[in-house]
Amino acid sequence: MFISSCASSRAHAPSTSSYLRHILPQIFDSRGEKNLVTMLYELVGIARCASENHTKEAAEVVKHIGGLVLKNRGVIRQVENWGVRPLPRIWNQNRQSHIIAAHFYLKFDSSPSVQRQIKRALDSDARMLRSTIVRLGGKDLPSLIESDRVSA
Repeated sequence: MFISSCASSRAHAPSTSSYLRHILPQIFDSRGEKNLVTMLYELVGIARCASENHTKEAAEVVKHIGGLVLKNRGVIRQVENWGVRPLPRIWNQNRQSHIIAAHFYLKFDSSPSVQRQIKRALDSDARMLRSTIVRLGGKDLPSLIESDRVSA
């Protein structure tokens, strides 16, 4: 008797997804798909300069990262090429020594899972020497560019 009553109560219970749509309507859009919670991020990257065209590899990395953001329903707000600059010291990475590198800046909105995917892609890319992704909060936190301009 106990087993049959449990089975019958499960048949009439609402599914988890419909329950979540009822309780948390702001997370789901009109098609019933999950809306991604997006946050504003800044990415500062340093790419190697291995060829004669120094900014080519940095541009390819920015295109790849931008594609990841756009493919996952994100928004790219700003892209800046900071050019080729000398490094503060010789960096040895992937059995190569680097004295100059291409620097770039990317500001984008995406979900935290996409941000982690971007970080993994940057860490595994041999063209990248360094990268930093910072989540921007409210009005209290200045961006990396604004704090750099204020201190300069």
